[in-house]
Amino acid sequence: MADIASELAPLVGEEVTVCANADGINRQSFGTQLSVVGTLEQHPRMTDRYRVVQSSGTFAYFAADDVWLVNPAPTKCPTIIFVVVPAPE
Repeated sequence: MADIASELAPLVGEEVTVCANADGINRQSFGTQLSVVGTLEQHPRMTDRYRVVQSSGTFAYFAADDVWLVNPAPTKCPTIIFVVVPAPE
């Protein structure tokens, strides 16, 4: 978690894209995926908890342990990808 937290720290207050999916980095798979663009915020007391807020109805919450990758590719805004564990069958 420490490595991810150090990658997220400079992004707090910045516009980011959070992509939550079960397929890792596979944007062509047409698998279940949700993306939210907004401002990255860190919880003031639980510093391993984050949220990306676009509006009161469009947001994503996640823990640093959920982050699979902070996209290192230079783009308009960084992409944070975290894996959603599929529901048990």
